[in-house]
Amino acid sequence: MQLLQLFDGPESRLRCLRCVAAHLVAGGLAAFAIVESMPEPVDSAPPPPDTREVDGWVYSSLPIDARIGSGSIQVRRLRQTVSPKGELEEELYEVALRALDAITLEREARAVGLRPMGRRAIAPTDAHVGSTVVLVEKVA
Repeated sequence: MQLLQLFDGPESRLRCLRCVAAHLVAGGLAAFAIVESMPEPVDSAPPPPDTREVDGWVYSSLPIDARIGSGSIQVRRLRQTVSPKGELEEELYEVALRALDAITLEREARAVGLRPMGRRAIAPTDAHVGSTVVLVEKVA
């Protein structure tokens, strides 16, 4: 989710969209989820960490906070790795989701030969913010 918001600006997004267009057949669809605005704070318990175990290693990513920065949403997470022997490594990880709205994404998609095909809303949950999914189709 929010892949296109990880890029540092329009040129990077356009390169990604060109690559997507090059890999779609005519009529093929792509869907991009974006967060168009910072959600209102909620008064509830923080979400549980995302976790996964692979070959005895446990990986955890716990959201700590999200705040509006200059043209972006800054998301901080505590990432933990536990080895099969029980050794713990931790790091604070921060990522910026650059501001992007559906209208801008649809305009950029048109510029690379993708036709907007509508939007879908993903409602927020206790664990995730709500998002807008922008659907685009490869023009024949």
